[in-house]
Amino acid sequence: MSSNRSALPAETSVYIAAAGHGTRLRGAMTDANIEQSYPKHLLPTGNGEETLLGRIVRQSLEAPVLGAPVIYANEENRWAIAGHPDVDRRAHVVVSPYEHSFSPFIDNLRQTRQRILGSAGDFYADFAWTDVLDRHESGDYPVTFVAARSVAVEKGAVFDIDDSGEIIAFRRSPRTEESDFINIGVYVFDPEKSVLRIVSEIEAARGLPSKEEALVEELIAKRLLGAYVIEGAFNINTVETYDALLRHTMGTSSLEAEAASPHQRVVDRLGSVALLPALAAGL
Repeated sequence: MSSNRSALPAETSVYIAAAGHGTRLRGAMTDANIEQSYPKHLLPTGNGEETLLGRIVRQSLEAPVLGAPVIYANEENRWAIAGHPDVDRRAHVVVSPYEHSFSPFIDNLRQTRQRILGSAGDFYADFAWTDVLDRHESGDYPVTFVAARSVAVEKGAVFDIDDSGEIIAFRRSPRTEESDFINIGVYVFDPEKSVLRIVSEIEAARGLPSKEEALVEELIAKRLLGAYVIEGAFNINTVETYDALLRHTMGTSSLEAEAASPHQRVVDRLGSVALLPALAAGL
């Protein structure tokens, strides 16, 4: 498989998807008296006043691209994100309908026909975009996903990755294991014809239960999907993973470990942390 990637136009920005509603975390946030409109992307990482999204934006600003990060928000959270003091003002915040989590990336891929660097807005990982791109360039796949082993959770999706770094299977598990590889939410898409054809077919299809899963499964079937594996990452989409992150960054007392469920530990931690204000600011 060859791709002639040296002829591709330069990447212009990192596109960050932050339009989700955090359904599986909302119960703990509500129990901690956090208002319904507060985005999960602005939850604290446990490192002082740092937030999930603020950290991701700073990592994106270090990427070898020409422009500032672009954050795709929804109508409900755009003001909170744009006005939050931990989100670097160099990032652009735009409103995007939340069709699925890949929408901002594949829409830009189809429109610009240039390489797209995509990121979720709700994970915690130690990584550098330069390393992701080095791995992408050294691989033989037009699409690269960043994967990691993480905390076990109920109802998760996992990858099987072979020794060459190719993602060879994607499956839903009733409970993941700590040895499983999960999708962190960092992506590189090259505009090769085979990728664009798959993207167009998936987007045009009707009645698919999940366009995200259909896209991943088709990329795997066509052997177009490679992995860059990192360590120590947390995809913050459940109470369990957020609890694991806070224990990683803040530690856990013996009393907390013995007396509380993950849900209650998260509620207690959020109740003790002063969330930075979501300022009402214009774009």
